[in-house]
Amino acid sequence: MIDRVNRAVRGVALTPVSLVTPSTFLYAQSPPSAPTEAVMVGDPRVDGSFLKPYKNGWKVVYAFPGKEPFLVGTWTDELAAVEINGRHLLKRTQMADYAKYNA
Repeated sequence: MIDRVNRAVRGVALTPVSLVTPSTFLYAQSPPSAPTEAVMVGDPRVDGSFLKPYKNGWKVVYAFPGKEPFLVGTWTDELAAVEINGRHLLKRTQMADYAKYNA
């Protein structure tokens, strides 16, 4: 699967990052100051005309201090032009393929 990925991104490795959540985020937050509004499909305020088809692919590598990094899987993301009932649309596909290790 990784052979189909663009050569420019083959060597990219992702390393897991630990995020620290400040204790202030663990408490209930006040409601938003402005009311929320639902945006429906077809709303002219939404414009995705700047989006272009693309393909991305990454090797997912775990790296721990004092240990050799190892490949745990691949991740791909694609935005493709499609036509459905005469409408030109974009379809996004995301795939993750992770190895299974005995823990």
